[in-house]
Amino acid sequence: MLRTIIKELQKRQLFVKLKNLRDHIQRHYPVETDLETLEQELQEKLKYAVCVGLIAKYGDDQYCIPTLREEANAAKTAISAFWEMYKNNYQLLNKRKKKSDIKRSLLHQKQNKYINSSKNSSNDETDSSEDSDFF
Repeated sequence: MLRTIIKELQKRQLFVKLKNLRDHIQRHYPVETDLETLEQELQEKLKYAVCVGLIAKYGDDQYCIPTLREEANAAKTAISAFWEMYKNNYQLLNKRKKKSDIKRSLLHQKQNKYINSSKNSSNDETDSSEDSDFF
């Protein structure tokens, strides 16, 4: 879908900007109404399409259909692009997991401190009651 849209928009301009692509998709397809969410999803899909070689990226946010020469010189195959995306997603999941593990360990430490402090206070109470029984 992205390739056909870019091909259609390239008839009017050499490089298709992300804003133009987003506006075209929003006008002609039933998509997300929130512009930020739509743009974020679109950037992710464009990144995949560039990695696979369906489209070419020039500059920060300019896209076009690659020429035959560019397609022939593309070093990445679909399989290598898949593994690159898999690696990036796996690293992202690991970062999220580490953050949640840190939060979980901090919560566990707080619970242990609370339990230890309550044990110490109960021990102090029993010690004082034992002392009063002694006299």
